Amino acid sequence: MQLRWGIAGLGVLAHSIAPVIKASASGRLVACASRSEARVREFTAAHDVERAYTSYEDLVRDPQVDAVYVATQNNLHHPVVMAAAAAGKQILCEKPFAMNVAEGEEMVAACRKAGVALRVGFQHRFSPVLQAAAAVAKSGRIGTIREITVQRYGAKNFARNPWRRELATAGLGALADMGLHTIDFAQWIVGDRYTRVFALAYPPRKSGLPDETISCMMEFAGGCQATFRISREMHIASNDVQAFGTGGMLITSALRYTDPHWLRVRTEEGTEESVHPHGQMPELYLREIEAFAKEVAGERTQMATGEDGVRIVRLTSALIRSLETGDAVEVQDDWSGQ
Repeated sequence: MQLRWGIAGLGVLAHSIAPVIKASASGRLVACASRSEARVREFTAAHDVERAYTSYEDLVRDPQVDAVYVATQNNLHHPVVMAAAAAGKQILCEKPFAMNVAEGEEMVAACRKAGVALRVGFQHRFSPVLQAAAAVAKSGRIGTIREITVQRYGAKNFARNPWRRELATAGLGALADMGLHTIDFAQWIVGDRYTRVFALAYPPRKSGLPDETISCMMEFAGGCQATFRISREMHIASNDVQAFGTGGMLITSALRYTDPHWLRVRTEEGTEESVHPHGQMPELYLREIEAFAKEVAGERTQMATGEDGVRIVRLTSALIRSLETGDAVEVQDDWSGQ
């Protein structure tokens, strides 16, 4: 049985998701919603959607919709998820999951009470090269990981919707747009939880503007140190992952704008290199959509849960506090591994 999807929020992301849902074996796109009538007209014409609405309330009430993809601006994730849960819909919510911890916890509780799936859009968990890197790390081949470094910089023509330039609607800037992926998959590779963070941003938080460039230093419970460099105003960078352990290291090719990807593992025995299919967005989104159908059917995959989403919100709350105070901040988190 195919899941009948409705998309809430018809910005740039929705135009990328629509053809993926239509191409999937497990899903069918049947409805969409936006507060903008112009966007609704444009989207339905571009993607041949059966039913269209100008409110997410009407979308989630549609009995022909089984699952809702929440692709709205960040500050609307909470009300859309709450409405979809109340209507008994399965939910895939884009990151950042929520604007604050209280919202995220309420979203998880509502979906648990309704008995519906709630998953978060960390599609890079389906990248073959990152899955291979995680397998190497967990195998112990490079010993205990003591340091991991990740870059993620945006394309020169990075989409700049007006709401992304306002803290009230975005919450964060480059960190929310791209950085949360790096934070999620680094945690996944190391297999530990973050306990302390420190961050610097341009523009500074006190300017009242979202971060365009941000550098984060984090510490894991087991002592591993992490460094993240994220920007949506600089577009030339290595965009790779490097992890250094007590017995060796691993490094990936650039994770953006390259095909195929490679993983290089260096130990005292020598250097090995493996090649992996590229993980560009259409392929990653397709794997995520197919995995979501399995999750709804009761099969656990590597998809991020609502609980995972809350843990990332706890982390970003600590990062915001660090930006505001200039201090290192402890992370209040009960994450226990995956």
